[in-house]
This record gives sequence, C-alpha cells and structure tokens, in this order.
Amino acid sequence: MNHYEIFALQSIKGIGDVAIAKILGYCAENQIASLLGCDFTSLSKYPPLSRYKKILSEQNTKTITAAVSAAKSAIQEWEERGVIVIPITSAQYPKRFLELDASPSLLFCRGNIGLLNASKTAAVIGTRNNTSEGKRIAEIVAKGLIKEDYIVVSGLALGIDAIAHWACIEQQASAIAIVVDVVKITPVTNEGLADKILAHAGLLLAENPPNIAVRPTSFIKRDRLQAALSDAIFPIETSIDGGTMHAVNAAKKLNKLIFIPSPKLSNYPNTNIKQLGGIMALSADPSVNTFDVSNFSELIPKL
Repeated sequence: MNHYEIFALQSIKGIGDVAIAKILGYCAENQIASLLGCDFTSLSKYPPLSRYKKILSEQNTKTITAAVSAAKSAIQEWEERGVIVIPITSAQYPKRFLELDASPSLLFCRGNIGLLNASKTAAVIGTRNNTSEGKRIAEIVAKGLIKEDYIVVSGLALGIDAIAHWACIEQQASAIAIVVDVVKITPVTNEGLADKILAHAGLLLAENPPNIAVRPTSFIKRDRLQAALSDAIFPIETSIDGGTMHAVNAAKKLNKLIFIPSPKLSNYPNTNIKQLGGIMALSADPSVNTFDVSNFSELIPKL
C-alpha cells in the first residue's frame, strides 16, 4: 500500500496508526495490494478491527477513491516543497520505529533520508532553560559522539537540543532533528538552525503532515521518536517534570541505553537546581548509567 492510500486512511476520523497497522495486516493476509481493491464490508468484520467496525463499514469505493485523490494532491504539493513522505511499508522506513507500540504510519522528511537507518545514533536532549555547565556538557557529549561516527539526534528545541545541533554544524556533521512539523518550524527562532542542518546533509523528520495544529501532546509524541530512533540517549539537564523525561521513559520501555552526566563530577556550584531535578532522580535509577564528562571518551566503547 502506498503513501497516498495510507494518508487517505489517516484522513478518516477515528482511524490512527494502530488501526492502520491492523488494516495493513488484513491486506497482507488477503493479498490485497491496494486500498482501492479492499472490500470494507469484509474489513469491518475483521476481528482485530472490531472496535473500528462502525467507522470502516461507512467506507466504500466512492469515499475511499475521493480520499486517495485528496491525499495524492496534498502529498504532491508537499513534495514540490521538498518534503519526502515515507510509508511504513517502505524499505526506507526506519526499522527502529517498528519497536514502538504505535509506529508512525507515515514519516514526513526533509533532507537526507539515508540517515533514517544510520548504523550508529544517539540522542542528546534536555531542558530549554539550560545552565552554562549544561551547555558545556552538551557540546562535549555531542562532539564526542560525532568523533566516533554517531549521528546525533535531537528535537530542535531551544536550549540543550539546539546546542547539540549547533555542535554538529560546527563539526561539519550530519544530524537528525525530530520535529512536530518539517515545514512550519517551531520555535520560529530555530528556522535558521533547521536550514543549517539541511545544508550539512542532515534530516528533519516528523510523523505529522505539514502545517498541522501544534498541541502539547505533539511534543510528547515527538519525544518517543527521539528515543526510538537512537541506540542510546543522553539527557543532559532536565527538571523532574520536564519534557525530556518523556523521552527517558520511552527509552526505558524500549530498553535503550540511558546515560546521564554525574552532577557531582561536573562543575555545578549547586546541584539543587531545577535543571538537575530529573537528572538527580535518574542518578538513583539502577537502569541509568552515569558518566564523568571529563572522561567522556572512555564511555564510547560501552555504547
């Protein structure tokens, strides 16, 4: 099933990634190559889709044909603006995303899609309100990873994310920015940074179509993709209730390696600050690894 047809399914109210995965499973089981060749009456009776029975039974050849036509028009318009749409059925789709409970059905990309299945990836993430020590640590970590041929993943947010991305640019290295929208960059102040990432053979990646309404939950979903696409994640600074903790929790669920800088071995004059609330809590978690930033190079062999 191609990206036009999957986007058409997404346009049906009540049909999300979980349902689409089950629809694709039904089509595979019944050797149906195209959505336009699918009998929705039979599909609505497929046991794994029982909760979607009413929605699916309302679809027919006419409504699906119209939805596919509208989807094709929208995607072609985005493609003219440099957006590449990759369906979950594509060989280019990152295998790491298949580990998620609800894998994105479509990916919207700008830039170097060859990075989607890079062999070595690590996320460097953290608070928007970083300290000067956090900036120093983020730069050391990002540059250390780059030196060992890791692709650095982050979220193009202010603070630690932007610092990690700028470190990649300074080293002439490619980076992956997982965002909410690959066209309408948020925050607007990082539009120039996004352009720099693309200019250095990097990638902007989102699971949402361009120009979608941005909601707080959009960033929470984005955080899980950062964890999924990375072999290891490096939360540099975060409050106990910061967005970075969503990525940490997703990483734990996916059994990813998590590394935090030791506050005690860093140059913080005071570790009792909000930016370290989450890091201090994680330091007591036996599943989380702590490292000494002054000897960061010694950590790389453990990845």
